[in-house]
Amino acid sequence: VEAAQELGFTLRWDGPPEPDAARQARIVERWAQDGLPAIAVSVESPAHLTPALRDARSRGVKVLTWDADANADARDFTVVPATPEAIAHALSFEVGRITGGTGAVAAITSTLSAPNQKAWIAEFKARLSREHPGLELVDTRPSNDVEENARRETVNLLEAHPELKAIVGFC
Repeated sequence: VEAAQELGFTLRWDGPPEPDAARQARIVERWAQDGLPAIAVSVESPAHLTPALRDARSRGVKVLTWDADANADARDFTVVPATPEAIAHALSFEVGRITGGTGAVAAITSTLSAPNQKAWIAEFKARLSREHPGLELVDTRPSNDVEENARRETVNLLEAHPELKAIVGFC
């Protein structure tokens, strides 16, 4: 907010307290109706948010996505800090190193529907299959980006899969 003020504009920072694509879409719709010149969003679900973003663009609003993208025609620009391939490469390398390349692993993710998380996990699975065929991703649990949920899901994973050698956090 302070940086925005220094640059001479007002920043609205809002979003659902938990990952909720329908609420994200309602916020985007409201901001577009309010005539905001630009909207930036990390997309929970392209299917839910793309129509609202397209509508905002049709009203002349500049749309930026970051981290998790919408359909290309629904935004003007996107910022993706790391590719799914780079994330999968780093994580699979470390998991392979610490496990000796064999055994069961699991994952904790923000949500099962976030496009970035889905892409990262899919690439991670593919890379494990190619480079560490002795490792198996046996389970993936969502945390809804809530630390306490991640702790609880970690305990649940350990109880459900006592043979786990690693749990990878994607969020």
